[in-house]
Amino acid sequence: MKIDGSIDRHVNPAFSVVASSLAFSLIALSVLACSLPFHWGASAGGPGVSAGGSKAALTVSISVPSARTIVASSGDFSTAIATLAIAVVDGSSTTVASDPSVTYSSSATKTFSSLTPGTYTIKVDAFAPGGGASIATGTSVPVNLAADATQTVPVGLSFSQSPTSGAFSLPIQWPFSTGLAYLSASLDGAAMTDPTVNSDTINYSATVAKSGLAGGSHTLNISFKTSSGATTVRGLYVETVNIWDGVTSASWLDSSGTCVAKRIFATTDFFDTNANLGGLLVKDGSTSGVTLATGFSSDTTDYKLYTIPSTQSIVFTPTESVSGQYITYTWNGGAVTDLGSGKASANLAFNTLAYANTLVITVRAPDGVTTKSYTLIWHSSAVTVEVSTATNYQALTFATSAPSVARGGSIDFETNNSVLAAQTTGWTWSFDGAPLSETSQKLTLDSVATSGYSVGGHFISVQVTYNGVTYSANLILMVVE
Repeated sequence: MKIDGSIDRHVNPAFSVVASSLAFSLIALSVLACSLPFHWGASAGGPGVSAGGSKAALTVSISVPSARTIVASSGDFSTAIATLAIAVVDGSSTTVASDPSVTYSSSATKTFSSLTPGTYTIKVDAFAPGGGASIATGTSVPVNLAADATQTVPVGLSFSQSPTSGAFSLPIQWPFSTGLAYLSASLDGAAMTDPTVNSDTINYSATVAKSGLAGGSHTLNISFKTSSGATTVRGLYVETVNIWDGVTSASWLDSSGTCVAKRIFATTDFFDTNANLGGLLVKDGSTSGVTLATGFSSDTTDYKLYTIPSTQSIVFTPTESVSGQYITYTWNGGAVTDLGSGKASANLAFNTLAYANTLVITVRAPDGVTTKSYTLIWHSSAVTVEVSTATNYQALTFATSAPSVARGGSIDFETNNSVLAAQTTGWTWSFDGAPLSETSQKLTLDSVATSGYSVGGHFISVQVTYNGVTYSANLILMVVE
């Protein structure tokens, strides 16, 4: 099941407003299936304003969208609308014709008389049964009405997602043979009341529902177990719920993009042991989001990266390989955070004073037991560790910030701190954590040494104590063939 909150489907209701030579009419709002393609119309255009007393005509078509994932279906949208307020506004923002209470069921018709040639905008508000605030609005582009002419202008009707109130009610079904008799759910991290699970000899069924929700997107977690006391979760699904004001979202969008009235799980959704991550997109933390190369493969679990983006932050998006996987991550050993497939993570800032910044992505298979972790380590090309006292604040850095050497070649390392230049002994060097014999400020790795190093990054550190203060620094050496 593909998860995102974008709106890309519609119910194309052929909602039209027609004005004859002496009348402006609203004709027909008939709701079709939500699998039809969604588009916002554009003005059909027309001639400019014509002087004289002749009257003009308009045809206005209004489209009503549905949305992705857990959505309000076409039926939900049509039953949500009870009345329409329609206004014709001229170029000076004056309403020249209107009706605040046009009854709507499956269609609506309204006639406005005698429109004078000029520039107009059509504004529509839709209201739920019982009135209250508008739950959907639409405004046309300005249209120039010429004398004795009929023009068409489209209006996109968009349901509101303001912080008022909407609901969802989501029926689900799964095989009785799974033995998973217990279902729990949470919304935006808060536990919900356990839904009642019904069963026969073929299927389990339940409805997950909640009302009084602010418009917008919410995260729903649904988990399955054999009983309330069971410790093993056999399936955990993270879904995005889209909430509109005054509307009950009661449909699922399946992987083919079709709205369905019930989410039906198969046995394989719960007992599949596939814990492979399907895809991984990593971008820098900029607004534009530049994609970073990681060489990701589902079969490769460990990645060493040596280029930290200039933004010093990243955002990543994981993709599941099979429905029902549960994805979590940690950044630099921090809190475990769950993340839905196809969703972007928070902006993750690098610790520029650390030798390594580590992202661990863990995938739990639908069986609730099998896991697989992917580790991405960004190594700093040069790290400075600063040590300060009341009278001394100096940094120990390497003269070469990002050295590399061909295997079998030689390379020198030397610190460039002028205060410590006179300290000719007492230096401690290590290579990948193993102590080296060098004790001066300069370290030379000769051809014999580098011949034994594996290709890739290696960690070099140096430390010295001067006037009672200890200074240290770390660096990565890249060894190439």
